[in-house]
Amino acid sequence: MYIVLIYFLILSIVFFLLYKIRFVYNLIPKLCMTKYGLIFHSNKRHRIRVGEVKLLILNNTVYLKRNNRTVVIKNIDRVFLKSGYLYFRALGEVKIIFNCKSFYKYFNILIKSDEFDFNEIKNSALYDMVDYLFSLNECKSLISFLNIVHRILNISINDKNVIVKKNKYNISFSLIYKVNNQLKKININETF
Repeated sequence: MYIVLIYFLILSIVFFLLYKIRFVYNLIPKLCMTKYGLIFHSNKRHRIRVGEVKLLILNNTVYLKRNNRTVVIKNIDRVFLKSGYLYFRALGEVKIIFNCKSFYKYFNILIKSDEFDFNEIKNSALYDMVDYLFSLNECKSLISFLNIVHRILNISINDKNVIVKKNKYNISFSLIYKVNNQLKKININETF
């Protein structure tokens, strides 16, 4: 009788631990922006907030659809949804593909300034995009990042060139960007 109770007690503890381990995840490592979406490198378990979505899994690719918007996540396995989160294990280079053509160029410039840390603002916007994949217009860090670049620093980027005008806040910075496989550097030195 005691042996059966001990057996069921140990079995229930094992099932409880396996259930808890299933939901253990790591933070997403450094993100990079491309014209198709986001890329990161990992071999660990991660999770992304997706809300209520339709899910299709083909090989190591996941298609998520909500409100006529589709997000594709490539090179992942062991995928499941739980409480609005997508849990998965990364298999090296993971690509999160979504529509970002209107603003990806702003993430491919490098701005250095003594007055603020531009990389911190950029990284905050990238991680915020992961949380708001289906509603980027609600992504506050992305909106503030684009406002800093476009309105405060007065930088415009179109298909052919980068236009930098004098900013009204007298902020000094260096802008580094790539054109035709050549690095270009612009120094803006504002004085009162």
